[in-house]
Amino acid sequence: MVVKTADYAPMLHDHPHELTGLVVRGDHAEQTLRVKLQQGGMASYRFDVTRQTGGGWLVDGVIRVP
Repeated sequence: MVVKTADYAPMLHDHPHELTGLVVRGDHAEQTLRVKLQQGGMASYRFDVTRQTGGGWLVDGVIRVP
């Protein structure tokens, strides 16, 4: 599983974080999560989502961004 790789480990732990606003483009949107790393610095992850029938959002993918 991708989420078990070292790049995604910080996202799975309880570190202080910040979510940016949801940037909507039609039925697709992006949101960035910033996580404070234990060793210092930050890790950022971009969530790509698609609007579903009924108004909810489904995560299509998550990538680590610089």
